[in-house]
Amino acid sequence: MSTSYAHRPSATADGLVAVVADSLWLEHMDGPAATHRVDDAIGHPTRPIVAVVEEDPDAPAPGVRVRLAPLEDPQAGPVLHRCAGPLRLLGWWDEDVLALAREPRAMPGSAEVLTLACDGRRLDGPNLVAVASVDHAADGRRVLTTSGPHPLTWNGHRGGGAGRVLLVEPEGHRRMLDGTGNAADAVLLGGRVHWIDDLDGTPQVYSADPDRPGDVPYAWPSLGPVGVTSLRRAGDRLVAGALGRVFTLRPDDADAARWEPVDVPVPAPRAPGEQDRSADGHVATTGGWTVDTAPGEGGDLFVLEHRDRAAVVVRHASDGRRETVVATGPGAVALDRIVHGGGVSAVSGDAAGVFAVVGSGDVRVLDGQDAHRRSRPAVSPDGRVVAWTREDDLQGGELRLHDLATGEDGRVTVSGFHVSSPVFAPDGSLFLTARPVSELGGTAAPMQPGRVLRLAQPVRAGTARGADLDVLPGEPGQVHELRLWNGVVHALGAGGRWASVSESPTTTAAGESAPTTPPSSSTDVDPAPGEVLEEALRLIRHAAGQVGVIHDDSADVDASDTVLAAFRDAAARARTRTDLADLLDHAVGTLGASHAVLLREEPPAVSRSDVLLRRAASVLEDHARHVALTDVSVAGWRTVRDLVRGWRGHRPLVLDLRFNEGGQFADALGAVLTGFIFRSATARAAGGSRRLLPGPSQVLVLIAETTGSGGEHLAAILRSLPGVNLLGRRTAGAGTGFHRVRTLGPGLRLCLPQYRLGGWERDAIENHGVTPHVHVPADPLAGDAYDDELLRAVVDHLRRTGDDRPAPTTTGGHP
Repeated sequence: MSTSYAHRPSATADGLVAVVADSLWLEHMDGPAATHRVDDAIGHPTRPIVAVVEEDPDAPAPGVRVRLAPLEDPQAGPVLHRCAGPLRLLGWWDEDVLALAREPRAMPGSAEVLTLACDGRRLDGPNLVAVASVDHAADGRRVLTTSGPHPLTWNGHRGGGAGRVLLVEPEGHRRMLDGTGNAADAVLLGGRVHWIDDLDGTPQVYSADPDRPGDVPYAWPSLGPVGVTSLRRAGDRLVAGALGRVFTLRPDDADAARWEPVDVPVPAPRAPGEQDRSADGHVATTGGWTVDTAPGEGGDLFVLEHRDRAAVVVRHASDGRRETVVATGPGAVALDRIVHGGGVSAVSGDAAGVFAVVGSGDVRVLDGQDAHRRSRPAVSPDGRVVAWTREDDLQGGELRLHDLATGEDGRVTVSGFHVSSPVFAPDGSLFLTARPVSELGGTAAPMQPGRVLRLAQPVRAGTARGADLDVLPGEPGQVHELRLWNGVVHALGAGGRWASVSESPTTTAAGESAPTTPPSSSTDVDPAPGEVLEEALRLIRHAAGQVGVIHDDSADVDASDTVLAAFRDAAARARTRTDLADLLDHAVGTLGASHAVLLREEPPAVSRSDVLLRRAASVLEDHARHVALTDVSVAGWRTVRDLVRGWRGHRPLVLDLRFNEGGQFADALGAVLTGFIFRSATARAAGGSRRLLPGPSQVLVLIAETTGSGGEHLAAILRSLPGVNLLGRRTAGAGTGFHRVRTLGPGLRLCLPQYRLGGWERDAIENHGVTPHVHVPADPLAGDAYDDELLRAVVDHLRRTGDDRPAPTTTGGHP
């Protein structure tokens, strides 16, 4: 009997439950128990019912529903809730109340949590916030884990965003369980709390007596080199998932307890092997990992693959023949972009360089040096010139050109601008995007709208100069990328709309036929799970060297061969994209760094941050000026600019960074705020002195586990200033810098960090966070009052310092 890839297994009193191949699997049934796609399921621990999140067949647009399925007829049962999705089942709040979150996975934040009665009523309470799992016991006691990185989605995380275990007594008293690291999926069974944690490195199941504070957690037997990935309970059993496998354990006898494997039967896997084009011209697999594709002449398709750590260019002819054009060697495995034109294939990668393949085997190295970033190359229609942009720092890229006929190299730098995304038009002219370098941070971050530039034809490497670039007419817009589509250069503008460069990418009139999907002749590729895993591990290994997690860039993600073997075994059992995404989540977690995440095509989660920020503004209105800074990017700069320009009087400032998601301008905003906080101009006269340019009387900064990345760096800068006090909770601990996104196949993209940020007092942020001067806990059961204790602490502080002042009535900007 073979074993399938099972998601988040649980159980009812009558048997095990799991999601297998996007269907509901019940232990007592031979086949799938539902006809619609199933995203999540959880059995009731004492009753013969299963809560199911599944595709909603009655919705006019794609959506999901929550249904209560009885075991005797799992395709029946009442629908409790419908929405556009995504939804994640958190557990049973009590015997008749189900808790779920409008988010795909546990994540640090304030995602909306719903509680639904089994009769379909949406309850007014409990009002849960930032909760990742819930469970209850018959005596009325409950246990929750707070939202945070799952131990395997950020392995070893110890920042403020780490998951914690919260005990709730029947009378309402609550406390955090001692001794946790980065906790997940806590349950109550046999009078003890059981949860997943990575206290000894590999995530395993731990147990503690809640009636003995300070009790040292007891570790249940290990479940292998990768560890436990989910935990639930039913009856007298714990039910654990481990990379798609299912195990149960009866904890009543600790000395004899051991994990028992459960076989989940599945149909035979698809036969391995290479596949050529399907009837519609798409490539399924090509014998290696397909990285990118480019159209060629006469219907040919050129495919860039990775095979055995080498980059290979394969030509798929329109008549079905296939030939390997060139294998660039093991050192070029980091190549990930290909274009073809004029009989020339150009391939590039950030680390490997830029290569041109002329004919069927003449490989020329055009740029063999390591770079921070490179764009996709472009080949002129006559196959003579290859163009690309190169970035060696964060201050912008320059255009590089190579003439294959003469061997000449050229470079074009536009002072004050970052250029990227070169594309040749059919007439030989070259287009590229240009964004002003930020006057704040000196980086190529998009503080201002970009433009489209054109290099006058004919383009030749030896003669190109910045002065030859023409600015195309039209208003500046948020131009992100250029592509050639149906012989016309298109620009990606605001709102994800593409328009011809002869139009404004941001003002295409409604009703015109400008595409809303990326114009591309590349072929969608749906590779086998094992190929995707190997490619992901390669990218993770490279990122580990960049951010300093693993100093040897050639090292494996984990030195243990058994870890890699476990991932490869799981990939062999994966059947669906959901299986693959779950597997990759855990593979990414082995990096143990922030800004590493698998991105899916799914609706955004519903956040309650706006509600909580409005509540803070209302409570503090009569005591101080409350300013919410939700990023340290463009919006954050505008907020700080308006604050400085519009400040009047000499009163307290509360700078709210609790929901700051980061950005590029922490240093610049820190410098501006430092000058603002300490600004002073005084006029002396016979009657005394007068403040002409007052700053805040004092500054309080609010931080929390939802303060991340650049927001944490700004908090660290402000923490070092005299007279500035930080209140709240330790920040997320996301201290790595700018990320790159790689496509792993349809619907899956891998986001990985590129480097660590440091300086000031910020070197310890990664996996630690910024610690406040005054710690104030939140209440996950208080709903909109989640942070009221923090707001009371702010008001008390202002009253103690005698600095509780109403807002001035005058308005207007500073001249």
